[in-house]
Amino acid sequence: MLECQHISQTKSKATPCGHVNPSDGLKYLTKTQTVIGSYSTPGTPAPDYSGMWTDECSINTSRIDSYDPATCAITSTCSGTEVCRQSIYSGGSVSYTISGTWTRNSNCTSSHSGDSCYCGTSSTTTTTYSSLATGETTADLISRTVAALPTWPTTWTGGCSSFRNLSPDESSYSLTRTKWRVAHSPSGTCYLKVWLQTRFTPEGGGTEIITPLPAYEWTATGNPCLPDTTKGPDHADNIIRSEESEEKEPADDGTTTVEIVKWSCIRGYTPPDDGTGNGFPVPA
Repeated sequence: MLECQHISQTKSKATPCGHVNPSDGLKYLTKTQTVIGSYSTPGTPAPDYSGMWTDECSINTSRIDSYDPATCAITSTCSGTEVCRQSIYSGGSVSYTISGTWTRNSNCTSSHSGDSCYCGTSSTTTTTYSSLATGETTADLISRTVAALPTWPTTWTGGCSSFRNLSPDESSYSLTRTKWRVAHSPSGTCYLKVWLQTRFTPEGGGTEIITPLPAYEWTATGNPCLPDTTKGPDHADNIIRSEESEEKEPADDGTTTVEIVKWSCIRGYTPPDDGTGNGFPVPA
């Protein structure tokens, strides 16, 4: 018989992050806002003066908000200048006093603590989008799924098949890997040969592919040739097992199953593939 164990994993692509472009509804990693123009802020009462404060500003800046596709963290960067002067208008007259000028630095902060000019506000703002947010690549999804496979179990009660499936839209990926070994009781002839193969069945049907595996052979000496002669041939302590072999997921979507084709208990005897002569030749 075959003893098998398996491990499986399934992962899906995360929804990509990004700025939604209203013109096409798609997500982009980078949004650039270019601000050009001049403007004045509404007047506010000026302390210790009879007039009103008014900020008159000229701006030529650009603000870039970029997403990191791996972490979805966003980084904002400003560049350019925003030059403002603060004026005191006396009553309703057109006379004013320039009390100061200041500029905006690359971090969107001003050297003037009380000004009301700030990045992103102007008479004209142009917004552009770039770097289409495609999300995780299929290759990265497959690598991430393989890396998340659990450790092999300690029991041998699983199926003897490996499996692979990539969804038609490549948004999810599943795989199964199997380990297998031949287990048998000692034969009365102290010899056993087992022919093995894999059978690949494509997902959704199609032509199966048969691939021969190296045959397993066991020989022993003694009369009887039991590992523990104090116990019967079917006792658990006398079960003989081959080395472990691993069958990874197939290269294409589908299932690969490990199978026993036939077996012989006589050196030099090869039974037919249909299993009608397994172990020993037909007496006739």
